[in-house]
Amino acid sequence: MSDLIYILLTLACFAGLALLVGLIDRRLGSAEAAADVNVPHDDRVSGAAR
Repeated sequence: MSDLIYILLTLACFAGLALLVGLIDRRLGSAEAAADVNVPHDDRVSGAAR
C-alpha cells in the first residue's frame, strides 16, 4: 500500500513540475515576443569577445 502512495506522490510531483515549467516557458516566450530580440551583429568584434 505504501508503494502505491509513493508512486502517486512521484507522479503528482512530476505533473506539478511540468505545469511549472510550462508556465515559466509561456511567460518567457511572451516576454521575448514583446521585446523584439533582434540584436544587430557586429563583424568588427572577433574571437572570444563575441
